[in-house]
Amino acid sequence: MQKGFLYMSGSLKTFALKFTKSASWSAFLFYLPFSFFVLLVLFNCGCAQPEKAIKEYTNAVMFYELDQNEMAVQKLESAIRADKKFPLAYSLLGEIYSEQKTYEKSAEAYEKAVELNPWSFRDNFNLGHVYEKMNEFAKAVEAYVQACETKPEHVQCHANAARCYYLIKDYKNALLYGQRAVQLDPDVQQIQEMLRDIRGPGKLHKSYRGLRTSFSDRRERPECTNFSFKGLSTNREK
Repeated sequence: MQKGFLYMSGSLKTFALKFTKSASWSAFLFYLPFSFFVLLVLFNCGCAQPEKAIKEYTNAVMFYELDQNEMAVQKLESAIRADKKFPLAYSLLGEIYSEQKTYEKSAEAYEKAVELNPWSFRDNFNLGHVYEKMNEFAKAVEAYVQACETKPEHVQCHANAARCYYLIKDYKNALLYGQRAVQLDPDVQQIQEMLRDIRGPGKLHKSYRGLRTSFSDRRERPECTNFSFKGLSTNREK
């Protein structure tokens, strides 16, 4: 941890000196927050990764923020070669592959991230999202349930779990997680429709037509505490 902290501090000094000499203050001011962000994340995680892994991960974050995903992936792969137990690197790799709709690779990266850090809400939630995109609803349920245990007040996570349970015809758990989602936020209208369908006479074994399409492919980049559930989506957690 101490070595990682000292390395990051040295990197920031070198970075500042480089841009000061070139008089590229606009670039310096642009990059500096990302360096401090990575430093803060690593500090709070208590990470003790090798210096090379930290360096490559820091570079990957900067490339990612500049939308240079190919370079970011290269740096992340280099970070993982330096330290195969670096969950943050796998997590960002999963995020990039998900954005590129390369869902199998994204799932592999997130699976490794949650293996190393099973109580990461973001990684479990995003893994559930990726499994949904792959129509692997049983696996999506497992990821969402783990995420719900980490954040029991997270509305969208419970709603997503309920939807996936419904799609694998586990109506008992669909009802359980759907009721919890509505309890947390009564304005989750589409989940309420699903619950009415489950409770209706003779409907427990009926296919709920249009359920999957009503939740399809809305693209946002929500924060954990800033979701809108009036039109429930399956978005990744950023």
